[in-house]
Amino acid sequence: MFTEEAFRGNFLVLSEDVLSIHRTADTMVSDEPKESTAKARGCLMIRLRTKSDIAAVLRERGIRLKKSLGQHFLIDHNLLDFIVRSADVAEPDLVLEIGGGSGLLTRRLAKAAAHVVTVEIDERLAALCRDHTADLHNITLLGCDALESKTALNPDVERAVRSAMESQGAARLKVVANLPYSVSTAVIQALLECPLPIELMVVTVQKEVSEKLAAQPGTGGYGPLSVIVQAHARVEELRRLKPGVFFPQPKITSSVVRLTPTDETLSRIVSYEVFAELVKSLFLHRRKKATGALALAERFKMPREELSAAFDKAGVSNDTRADRLSVKQIVRLANELVEPELSQ
Repeated sequence: MFTEEAFRGNFLVLSEDVLSIHRTADTMVSDEPKESTAKARGCLMIRLRTKSDIAAVLRERGIRLKKSLGQHFLIDHNLLDFIVRSADVAEPDLVLEIGGGSGLLTRRLAKAAAHVVTVEIDERLAALCRDHTADLHNITLLGCDALESKTALNPDVERAVRSAMESQGAARLKVVANLPYSVSTAVIQALLECPLPIELMVVTVQKEVSEKLAAQPGTGGYGPLSVIVQAHARVEELRRLKPGVFFPQPKITSSVVRLTPTDETLSRIVSYEVFAELVKSLFLHRRKKATGALALAERFKMPREELSAAFDKAGVSNDTRADRLSVKQIVRLANELVEPELSQ
């Protein structure tokens, strides 16, 4: 049914349609490694349980983790289990994981879900994740960047997820990941804005990012990310994680966050393009009055009376500062600023 994947060195290269399933099986996966099966595939089955295990394997393979990629492995097994439980991962689920890393979370997800699509940009870690999960048969490992641009998901990832959902008959799509620090905000926004039918996201991010995701108007963390994310989903911070539960230890505290997509706000947006552009324009001058911020934006330049009328129709005071507008107020204002032909 699927084309056979090929390895170039230690890097997983999917066939042209990027839809081959890394490992599939009709039977339940045992907790015990199938050493002979792994060897038959030419994979080196390894076990990673402790920080010492990971450090030793990285040393043996000559792998130096890159700060530029935000590579920090969550190594606390209780917390890994907590993340899987918080996403309520079960057999009907297909799970998308961004940043496979050591494969510690990947293993847990694969044992609970119907199928896991994991993405790892670093070919050295893709090989490590492959070897750590060599006994499991329900994992698609993509060796690529999860993002096509700063705001868009890689189409290859989207195609692989859709193919796996169809072939495995998965009823639900969830995102569960310890997101690389360097791309956490971009990945979250790209996933929320992509057309994939994501039901739930449970991700580990920097505490600062978690605070921005849930920030309210008038607070220091409230900004474009807050508005875009809250327009798409309900945000819950589930737990704070100390640096010591990661290897190598970061210098910051992290958080486990659950995002539950909802159409409650999105369904009220007449033009998402106008909404997104308005958010960007408002927060470029966040401490100005909203009318003043928009007067500086090329997209929304218009006679002052027209702009004032749009604010009145949206029920927003002309004196309100940009960073004090709620998500609902921004949505109403965006709808008033849509070209007439788009709003009909």
